[in-house]
Amino acid sequence: MNELRTGTSANVRKVLLTALLAVAIGIILVAGLAGKDPVAAFAALLRGAVVGKKNIGTTLVGATNLLLNAVAFTIAYNAGFFNTGIDGDMYMGALAATVVGIYCKDLPPVLLAILCIVAAVVAGALWALIPALLNIHLNVNVLCVCIFMNMVANYVCGFFVVGPLTAGKAVPQSKEVGVRFPGFLKPSSLNIGIFFAIAITIVVYWMMKKTAFGREIKTVGENRLHAEYAGISRKRLGVKAMLLSGAIAGFSGCIEILGNTGYFMQSFAAGLGSRGLLVAMLVRCNIVLLPLSAFFISALNTGAVTMQAATRVPKSLGDTLTAALIVLFCMETLFMRKSKGELEKDKKRMSEETRAENAAGEPETREVPAPEPAPEAVQGGERK
Repeated sequence: MNELRTGTSANVRKVLLTALLAVAIGIILVAGLAGKDPVAAFAALLRGAVVGKKNIGTTLVGATNLLLNAVAFTIAYNAGFFNTGIDGDMYMGALAATVVGIYCKDLPPVLLAILCIVAAVVAGALWALIPALLNIHLNVNVLCVCIFMNMVANYVCGFFVVGPLTAGKAVPQSKEVGVRFPGFLKPSSLNIGIFFAIAITIVVYWMMKKTAFGREIKTVGENRLHAEYAGISRKRLGVKAMLLSGAIAGFSGCIEILGNTGYFMQSFAAGLGSRGLLVAMLVRCNIVLLPLSAFFISALNTGAVTMQAATRVPKSLGDTLTAALIVLFCMETLFMRKSKGELEKDKKRMSEETRAENAAGEPETREVPAPEPAPEAVQGGERK
């Protein structure tokens, strides 16, 4: 528990420092390049993100998808897979939910919603399984395969949107599905999907901390050789982790369809997966801090629209701040420095853990009395 609190507090300090540095960069850009009042600009950004039902609801809608995508990435990352295919998993999950929601409209609403969720979860999981199998059996780079599969998923969904599922409108979109998640905080599109996202985050946290499966995932991700020595199969764990990651991302796509829009629009998830990756990496994949990070990134995107309308500062400033966060995160040395005392503590803790593991693995031994010394040599029948 103390280690958890220490790690969480360290990550909180890092997030706050990163956010402050990003805000400082934004102030320089607003005052120096745009020639506007930075205080008024950021006040408008804050109002647009959290003031009023519509604004706070829109921020929470964006945070819902970002949180689920960040959780999906975190699971794969802890297992040693850098899953950049969250966008593709979302696309396929949303497409599966849309197909079921359109062609099974006659079913009762509750049953239809359950079928849509199941279809989205299965589609997302199977789509994420492909890069996992290619990496495990053929040693193909996961990063490259996931990026390419995002493009494939986009094209596949585009075919269905302008083809079998089209609504016949000027903007490519599908027909409306036959069921929607209940919403609240009108006129925003906030819906019960946010409660699903929070519940999934809690369950994943419990799984990673309290179950053997979660501990095995972290062991494989932290030290593959140690995991193999302990008898943990990287192939089995990798497949399960990627399946779970894709399933959560597919469910995120289902929430977008059943909760936010009610129909499938081409390229609706463009950038959601990469922003979910940023949300996770910003807090170093600490599941406890993922909701805070997701809300922060969503607030930047939502508040930038109001900021532009109120102060004429381009809303692209929100994207600029997001880019600044990425750059600052890449500068890990700013946040990973440790004092000599901290390094000594880490070294002592690791040595104690190693001794404890060795002691637990060695069989119990008993002391055997030393043999008595041999009698002195006898020479000529007499003791010498």
